Amino acid sequence: MGLFNLKDTQVILDPNVLAIPEFKTLWDRDKTKEKDQATKELSYVFFLEDFNSPYSVIPEHLRGTTVKEDFMKDKDWEEDTLVVAARKKYRLLSETPTIRFVKSVRNVIDRMTDYLNTVEIDSKSFKSVQDSIDKVGKTLAGYTKIEDAAKKELSGGSSRTFGNRDIGDFER
Repeated sequence: MGLFNLKDTQVILDPNVLAIPEFKTLWDRDKTKEKDQATKELSYVFFLEDFNSPYSVIPEHLRGTTVKEDFMKDKDWEEDTLVVAARKKYRLLSETPTIRFVKSVRNVIDRMTDYLNTVEIDSKSFKSVQDSIDKVGKTLAGYTKIEDAAKKELSGGSSRTFGNRDIGDFER
């Protein structure tokens, strides 16, 4: 689901989004003509929750802080119940079972990475760490396969074109 369109280097809210009550509430509570706060909050929701967001590669426990710093520009700003409701609605409307599964696996891989970054290697732990590393290749291959399936699902189908040619990564 896209909240924004890009026109002449300007980010413009898709007007269809305002039909969704949780997003309209954020929009309507910003009484200014420019709607800067509403745009920031909707950007926060989109970049935090969207599967294809450039921020989606950041581990979940760090993503909120990063998106907040980049979009809210106010270190004292905190999510309120309306922003939380908008996030929940965005997830409900945009996440398929495949995407939920991919996100879960991504979180497991992030935790595995954290573990490997912090584990003390000694003669007792060396073998178990080595075994873990040996198994990571299979885990990553599986993850890549389901992530590709989720991207294919979002793009609406096949990753091939007329003439049976593959679609390039930048053509999706």
